[in-house]
Amino acid sequence: MNHFSKAALCGIGFGLMFSACGDSNDTNFSPMGPGNGEVSSDSNVGYQAGFSSSSAGYLPGLSSAVIPGSSAGIPVGSSGSSPVIPTSSGNVIVGSSSSFALPQSSSVQEVIPQYQGNSPVFFSEISPTNANFKDNDGNDPGWVEFYNSSDAPVSLKGFSLTDDLTNPRRWVFGNVTVPAKSYMIVFLSGKDYADYVLPSDSLNLMGSDCSSESAAGSTGGFNFPGMGGDWGGGMPGMGGNPGGNPGAGGNTSGNNVQNLQGKSSLCFSEGGAQQIGAVMKVAQGGSYSRVVVKSNNASKLSKANQIVVRGFITKNHKIRVNFKEGEELSNWTGKNLRGTGDLSSVYYVRLDDNAKDLNRNKISAMTFATETQGSESTTIQITSVVARNRGHEPHASFKIDKDGGSLYFVNAENAILDSVRFGAVPTNASWSRDGAGKWGFALPSPYGNTLGEVYAEQVQVAEVNIPPSGFYSSAVTATFPAGTRCEQGGAEPTANSPVVQTTLSINATTVLRCRTYATGSYPSEEINRTYVFEQQPSLATIFVTTDPLSMFSPDSGLYMTGNGAAMMDPKKGANFWSNRELPVYIEMFEPGKPKTPAFGIKGDYKITGQYSRAKEKKSFAITLREEYGDKRLKYTLFPDYPELKKFKAISFRNFGNNSGDDYLRDRLGTSMTEGLGVDYQRGRYVIVYYNGKYYGIHDMRERNNEYYYETKYGYDPNDIDLVATTSSGTNEAAAGSAADYKAMIDWLQSNSLTSDANYKKIADQVDVDNFMNYMQAEMFLNNSDWPHNNLKKWRVASQKTKWKWFMYDVDFGFGVSYNTQNGNVFSYVTNASGTQGMGGMNFPGMGGDFPGMGGGNWGGGFGGQQPQMAAANGGISEHTILISRLLENANFKNAFINRFSVLLSMNFSAERLLKRINDLQSQVESEMARDQQFWSYNASSMSNNLQTIKSFAQSRQATVREQMVSYFSLGSPVEMTLASQGSGTILVDGLALDQSSMKLTFYTGVPVTLTAQASSGGVFTGWSDGVTDVTRKVNPGEVTSLSAVFR
Repeated sequence: MNHFSKAALCGIGFGLMFSACGDSNDTNFSPMGPGNGEVSSDSNVGYQAGFSSSSAGYLPGLSSAVIPGSSAGIPVGSSGSSPVIPTSSGNVIVGSSSSFALPQSSSVQEVIPQYQGNSPVFFSEISPTNANFKDNDGNDPGWVEFYNSSDAPVSLKGFSLTDDLTNPRRWVFGNVTVPAKSYMIVFLSGKDYADYVLPSDSLNLMGSDCSSESAAGSTGGFNFPGMGGDWGGGMPGMGGNPGGNPGAGGNTSGNNVQNLQGKSSLCFSEGGAQQIGAVMKVAQGGSYSRVVVKSNNASKLSKANQIVVRGFITKNHKIRVNFKEGEELSNWTGKNLRGTGDLSSVYYVRLDDNAKDLNRNKISAMTFATETQGSESTTIQITSVVARNRGHEPHASFKIDKDGGSLYFVNAENAILDSVRFGAVPTNASWSRDGAGKWGFALPSPYGNTLGEVYAEQVQVAEVNIPPSGFYSSAVTATFPAGTRCEQGGAEPTANSPVVQTTLSINATTVLRCRTYATGSYPSEEINRTYVFEQQPSLATIFVTTDPLSMFSPDSGLYMTGNGAAMMDPKKGANFWSNRELPVYIEMFEPGKPKTPAFGIKGDYKITGQYSRAKEKKSFAITLREEYGDKRLKYTLFPDYPELKKFKAISFRNFGNNSGDDYLRDRLGTSMTEGLGVDYQRGRYVIVYYNGKYYGIHDMRERNNEYYYETKYGYDPNDIDLVATTSSGTNEAAAGSAADYKAMIDWLQSNSLTSDANYKKIADQVDVDNFMNYMQAEMFLNNSDWPHNNLKKWRVASQKTKWKWFMYDVDFGFGVSYNTQNGNVFSYVTNASGTQGMGGMNFPGMGGDFPGMGGGNWGGGFGGQQPQMAAANGGISEHTILISRLLENANFKNAFINRFSVLLSMNFSAERLLKRINDLQSQVESEMARDQQFWSYNASSMSNNLQTIKSFAQSRQATVREQMVSYFSLGSPVEMTLASQGSGTILVDGLALDQSSMKLTFYTGVPVTLTAQASSGGVFTGWSDGVTDVTRKVNPGEVTSLSAVFR
């Protein structure tokens, strides 16, 4: 694309100048950004506007200066491009400023339209591998950009676009007009939207009334009533904030939100335009700081489906955009914008499907929040904020080939006006035309000027002479092409990195990141190699390669404590509490294949977890971004589950709060539900190396976010409602909307489920069988960091499927020493005041439990079962109301008791659990000694913890039965043997038995509903006592043995 004067630009669609683009609702805007296409908040990155004077960070090691060009556009001569003449052999004579392309064919003159040129509208950029630029549906298909170089609008109605000259009318433009001196994008998506729908209903959300808010902090985030609020938050000298409203989050930000240097307020005028600026940090132990901007237009958002934000956000830092409804933050979760560090960046937030929980008629203000819990500061300078109805660009009826091809712009008379031929495009680049008409690789700049120089070709490197990463015992010889520049240790290579010798001999652990540069060419793709000179571990191995200072600098490294941490765990304010993400390259090695990476892929790295972040070994997650080359990892990460083979993100756990105590509680507690339809993260033990250095055993798991459902079921992750109850203690949307779930919980506050009609209303919304299995699994392992925390439920939004549950983070189970929930588990999960404060932490060495100090904010609080405070609204806690109401229904209660009785002899039986424990332990046994030595774990203590887990697995069944009998006042236990003969099985109150014969314990007075379910091809013939009904009820004590017969 070309370099034109900013004053001449009118972005297609919403326009760079709103008043010039037919949007008459508001004419008080200055030029503000590119056209319709958006970089959505889903990609967590801003897009630099096309007329930026800087493109730092996009093209490694190269100049980012804009190429000067004519303000009138590309010089086009009389035909708009140099003439292109087909020869008899099918070759093409190409003018100096043309990229016209014809197919190689001996009959080319007979089958292709005649070249005419002579068009003021022509191709200016093409992006086959679009990484960030979102269309109106939130997708990122390839796109082609046109430019109108004339002084008048040009209608393209009846013109066509094709990639095949034997079909010149493959896709025809509808109502499409390109304004004068303007760009227009056509998405090559296959969606076939012929028309160009301009943005409308634009609203300026900038205001002059700015304020700030911050959550008060503490050293560890624990609230001790009677001790002056948060410990540390209310105790000066312990890292907290004196005064204010410690521990509760207030409406004053103190020194946490400051004006930009030289500005007297958060809202200010610069160059005649209103702007917003702040330097924000979060108080130690706090959760947010934010700027609140009131706007008279905020309540007029009913027609808007997009927010456009332009300005500066510190690079790689995240700012969450949200709204206030009156004085309260909206129920919408908002959207994160990831900073580029460039003032001209433009960020887009889609509102259609992302903000269902937003009550637009009540909006009073917009908020910009930093939610990091690290100690770093984040700077923002927002130059414009606009809400609008986005409209949409045209979409062609065909898709673009990412490996290359040709495009032809054809008029209504089938004459070719312009064409472009392209090959495979480097990662995060486009094929672009500069102001002199030269085509080449450049930084993507949709709806704007070409950024930086264009390069006709990319340097290619033959990696066959560079041995792969891996484990080696003898020297490695690598041969690099001339001009290769490398960094050792994990740093990113640039054009200023040292030139490497053509041949390198490597005989010690070495990490290389290299790129080859040549004058006039786009740099090569980056080469990453990690050579580890030691024996390959027996487990699968993960290499993480990243900039060592960004990860491990004592002052600023993400993995490190840094200088702003609290003295007490979980060390809020430490670097590892930051929400920053780092680009990393990861490789995986299967056991027995030391020099054959299973894959190598780039993604974003972030530290994960809550209290366990304070552990020396950190949990982390890798998320793939298309801007790095791949949207998904396509590999069977978990051999036991070959159907799982496409991943957006992966988690690597440090074993949570049990890091250094055991290797299996969470894996054991979640995987014991296999076969019950409860979703959980499949796992695999791996050894992790950072920049060639051993970092021990990690638990590689599926990521428990909306992308899990894409991997598991093939659902669109944008169509998932995922509702989470986390440390905040409230139901919030982690993806999609929580509105329907919250409405259901609210309805339960005033409606009993004793009647079948009310029960059906809930059963129509909740997968009752799934809920029972999930609840009973959590109750069996006695997880006291739940259900007021670590609780997720999900559904497919568009289908409004029934809510199902996701089981994760069960570190507090299986007899862990710090779990002090030792009361009746049935009373625990039905407590009307909720479970927060009933279980919690026992800190050995700190006087044991904290008596009289219940109500803590982590892990259920401190000090066993304490008197509960009533729910905030005087009703039943949102954590316990669903199970409490369901148990009011007699049929549900009977099924709950009977199914739990079955599971105690099936999935939760001592025999099965011990087998699973031994299997998991055997997987890590050969690597335990090195991990324990590296992290200074106490091997004897870990062995004792393993015995505790085994003892719990053997004794918990009897404990649950005793508590169930007590809670429900059950009658005598009686045994009943159920068997199936032939092709079928028996369901006990809807739960399928997974063995052909089982001796089960039920209770007198609790009828059991049995169903004979034939397998495919089988036929039920009757019960052994002569009854032929498929479903029947039996009374324990009256029937001791029963078989279902199938043929």
